[in-house]
Amino acid sequence: VPERPTFDRGMFTVPVANHAIQFAFLPPYLRQLSVPRLEIESSRGWQLTGQALREMKRECEANGAGLLFVFVPEKAQVYWPLAERSFSAAELQAAVNFYYPPGETPLKIETVHAHRLVLNELLQDFCVRERIPMLDLTSRLESEVEAGRETYFPDDPHWNATGHEVAARELARFLARP
Repeated sequence: VPERPTFDRGMFTVPVANHAIQFAFLPPYLRQLSVPRLEIESSRGWQLTGQALREMKRECEANGAGLLFVFVPEKAQVYWPLAERSFSAAELQAAVNFYYPPGETPLKIETVHAHRLVLNELLQDFCVRERIPMLDLTSRLESEVEAGRETYFPDDPHWNATGHEVAARELARFLARP
């Protein structure tokens, strides 16, 4: 376990609870966390998403079932708070800059900080309005990382075994609610 957080060629390594948490961000996923709510809401993609979710709800109800929306967060949504807390603003901005080739404008860390949870909030508002139960796994996965347990593979955007266990446990807990 390193004594202090490091960033080396795209890989963050952060000591947490006597474990070394390692993670890398993928620029396209990181960029998604910088989009303001109004831009998402006005997009064709959001319109199609809303239509699809409403249709899925109708189909479920027509067949005697209910629809549950489970929000699976991007790795960067889950690990970003750890990165912000572990590195100075200048260090984190330099690390983010590493991911972008010369000539491409890197993200500003302030923008990611401001918009990291916009999609979660937008979907939560939609689900409340449409009466679709929603389980957002973001905070639970963040809690695991804060306890020193990686939930995603270090250099891959997919859950590892711990991430799957967290999702299964939270889904079971959600479904057991009265």
